[in-house]
Amino acid sequence: MIIYSEILGKPFNSVEACLKAEKEYEVKQKEAEARKKAEREKLENAVYETYNTLVNSWIEYMKAIDKAGYVADSLEEKAIIFVEVINDAEKRQNKAAQS
Repeated sequence: MIIYSEILGKPFNSVEACLKAEKEYEVKQKEAEARKKAEREKLENAVYETYNTLVNSWIEYMKAIDKAGYVADSLEEKAIIFVEVINDAEKRQNKAAQS
């Protein structure tokens, strides 16, 4: 008698072989999901930590600008500075990618 696994999409010679293969498949799926979840958490932590670094760097940059006597009081002025930082970062990243 041929046993067909709808989960795996293939035939087996016995019920036991089919169940064993389905169980192994299930274990591999759970392991893969666990790896993906761990990787996702690692990436989320990296984003969170980098964001905090960015915020703290911005605070230090604004303090340095203030000490140097530059005026950047309004949100608009700060936004323009931040856009310049983003543009500079893009240029540096593109230049590094070309090297």
